[in-house]
Amino acid sequence: MKRTFRILLACCLLLAMIPIAMASGEMGQAGYSPTISCGFNYSAAIKSDGTLWTWGYNGKSQLGDNSTENRFSPVKVLEDVVSVSAGDEVTAAITSDGVLWTWGCGNLGRGDAILSRTPEKLMDDVTAVSVYSGKGAAITSNGELWLWGRDSSGFTYKTPIKLLDSVTAV
Repeated sequence: MKRTFRILLACCLLLAMIPIAMASGEMGQAGYSPTISCGFNYSAAIKSDGTLWTWGYNGKSQLGDNSTENRFSPVKVLEDVVSVSAGDEVTAAITSDGVLWTWGCGNLGRGDAILSRTPEKLMDDVTAVSVYSGKGAAITSNGELWLWGRDSSGFTYKTPIKLLDSVTAV
């Protein structure tokens, strides 16, 4: 367990430096800044040009590259991305038009638990997202908080349900 934690910590620290190297000469483009999210043994990074790149463990297709092959080098998954959240076996990203995309294995918010090897549209008008361990949360531009996945009582919401209004962060 300690070894796994040390490896994950080292990867996250190293990966935090990669977007800067990947974005050299591109910093300053309006609307984009390098962002990174570390999931369970994999990572996702948004370059300053809005392209989303993933790498690492891919046993559940959480990299979104239409495979289950582990990747030791970043692979391009989406364009025009403004936000990404890497969970355990699920990844979610928001494109500049407010579309929320999910992929991987588990509760993707689509009403089924079918593995998705590539990004699939889930919602429109989304400004923030977070996924982790069979759960997801998204905020729309009008401040609505939508949730999907397992709750603390064990009930599973297979599609997003509205929970709150006037939410600013998730």
